[in-house]
Amino acid sequence: FSGYHMLTVISSVLILQLDVVLLGPLAKDGLEAVAIYGVAALAVSMLRNPTRVIGIAATPSFSQHYQEGKIKELRTLFLRSSVNMQILGFAMFTLAYLNINSIQVLAGLVQSGYSQIKGIILILMIGQLADMITGLNYELIGVTKYYRFNFWIAIALLIIVFILNYFLIRHIGIYGAAWATSIGLVMFNRAKSIFLWRKFRMQPFQKSFWLILLAAGRSWLVAWSLPYLANVWVELVRRSALMILVF
Repeated sequence: FSGYHMLTVISSVLILQLDVVLLGPLAKDGLEAVAIYGVAALAVSMLRNPTRVIGIAATPSFSQHYQEGKIKELRTLFLRSSVNMQILGFAMFTLAYLNINSIQVLAGLVQSGYSQIKGIILILMIGQLADMITGLNYELIGVTKYYRFNFWIAIALLIIVFILNYFLIRHIGIYGAAWATSIGLVMFNRAKSIFLWRKFRMQPFQKSFWLILLAAGRSWLVAWSLPYLANVWVELVRRSALMILVF
């Protein structure tokens, strides 16, 4: 059991790191692309922290309910945690999309040549959003008798992501690495969601999903309608504060 979980974690980390590993030798601009991509990847990876915290908090309860055969309570807990993940996911994606121009300006103040960081962050955020809105499917599968599924699906996706990175980086460079990672995360979470539905009749989406999406869209529209100011720091703070307040 521990061995499979350890190998699954290693495979999952490799899925998220293959883009950086392959970008240097495959991209035309080599290590320069790695430097730019690394900043965007770091910014997006910081958004995974809430996922880790909620997963650590929910896993013991998942395990207890499953071992006691309380599938109804397990389903309720999974849905509740999924709602929390969806709220966080849409809030973070909306904040990133709302402030993407300010983020690019700030990156340019640190070092010139970061004109591509805007598109990379948005592409990577698609995969991160897919990972969050599908709930704690990895944690739930991991405490059931089907825990080996996480490992085998991770291995399969690792191969797919490697192939995607190889061809997309060679054709569209740094953006290809971002698309390969996001496509891999979408496929990874789609596969786990289908598996959960077939085995336990559990899925993370309910009516509240559309309400959260609507709230995110309206809060973005309100914050986006503000007139732009010259000071990028003030712009970043006031738009973010208004968006969070409305959301």
